Amino acid sequence: MNPRSRNLLVAAAVLVVALAIAAVAFAGGGDDDSDVASGGATGTASGPTLQQYQAVDITGTPLGQFASSADDPAIGKAVPELTGHSFDGTAVHIRNDGRPKLVLFLAHWCPHCRAEVPVVRDWLDAGNGTNLDVYAVSTNATADRPNWPPSKWLEDENWPTPVLVDDRQSVAASAYGLTSFPYFVFVNSDGTVALRGSGEVPAAQLTQMASRVK
Repeated sequence: MNPRSRNLLVAAAVLVVALAIAAVAFAGGGDDDSDVASGGATGTASGPTLQQYQAVDITGTPLGQFASSADDPAIGKAVPELTGHSFDGTAVHIRNDGRPKLVLFLAHWCPHCRAEVPVVRDWLDAGNGTNLDVYAVSTNATADRPNWPPSKWLEDENWPTPVLVDDRQSVAASAYGLTSFPYFVFVNSDGTVALRGSGEVPAAQLTQMASRVK
């Protein structure tokens, strides 16, 4: 074999090895679960990075755990104020600002939450709850459970109101006394609990609950 042919073969072998290394590196990157590795972040090259967990500051005394709407000892007590962010980092404040509120706690994996979100959305779209500032709280998020990530779920459902994202320990949910999903906390204009409830609530009952807010 002449020197020129030998050099061409060596160059070709080097190229094949380089391409093989590049292919392995690309395949390894594709196997990375970015949702888990980045601490619950999702997004695309052309879209924002969305955080499925956010730090929450709590001011005030936590409410006791919810047991029943009947004779709930939390009624009349001040709700804790929550300061945090939505999935995209937008600041969200749930505080005593003189406005009555509905704070709805949701878990992406909960089938009752998935059934209730369109009910509440349609109830709001129909012009109900205009006397309330409505907030959703995405809580108890878990990457290995169904319907992950919660940001995509609520976007696909066209959820119309601000969403506060709870942290990994679900501190916001704990501060409001959550024991099951979905969880409703209606708040009077003076910042006190009007009533609490959980489970799938039909639109007519939502109207009745909202009427008790002062």
